[in-house]
Amino acid sequence: MAGDYIEMKFEAPNKITLSEDGISFAHELETLFSLMWHEVREIVAYKEDCFGVDSICIGFRISDSDNYLRVFEETEGYEEMLAELERRFPDIRKNWFNEVAFPAFVPNWTTIWGTSFSK
Repeated sequence: MAGDYIEMKFEAPNKITLSEDGISFAHELETLFSLMWHEVREIVAYKEDCFGVDSICIGFRISDSDNYLRVFEETEGYEEMLAELERRFPDIRKNWFNEVAFPAFVPNWTTIWGTSFSK
């Protein structure tokens, strides 16, 4: 994989909440992490092999490291988040989905907005 994601010591987010300032990711009633729109340096899309099916993920890089805050397509609020990303980042890649989705069981790490991390 082209980048690493932050290993979470808690459950994966199951709800996305959008605001004028940014995004919050929660599991049940606990906020796991938040980011401000102005902090985003890169947005990536890729797939994770979930033993028989793939899950498309969106990752946010907010620092000068190759750590990404990630959210899965099954997360509540995912579609609304994608629409908000297009509004907030007008030059986000529009046709990234097919590049990431196919072929199956390949990560297909793709920067959809911002500058790719380079070591």
